[in-house]
Amino acid sequence: MALKEKMLLKLEKDRLVAKVENMELSLKQMEEDKPTAQAESPNKSAKAKQENLLKITGVPSALPKERANPNLLETFEPAGTHLSC
Repeated sequence: MALKEKMLLKLEKDRLVAKVENMELSLKQMEEDKPTAQAESPNKSAKAKQENLLKITGVPSALPKERANPNLLETFEPAGTHLSC
C-alpha cells in the first residue's frame, strides 16, 4: 500500500514539475516577444494597419467573396424527434 502511494506521489510530482517547466518556458517566450510588440506602436488605427498591408502586399484588404451554401436547399429532420413520447 505504501509503495503504491509513493508511486502516485512521484507521478504527481513529475506532472507538476513538467507543468512548471512549461509555464516558465511560456513566460520566457512572452517576455521575449514583448519588446517587439511594443516597437510596433500599440495605438495603430485600423486604417494605418490597412495602409501598411497595402504597402507590403500591393493588394488592398477586402472582405472575402460570398460563397454558396451547399446546405441551403437541404431538408433536415428536426433534432430530438426520436426522443419524444
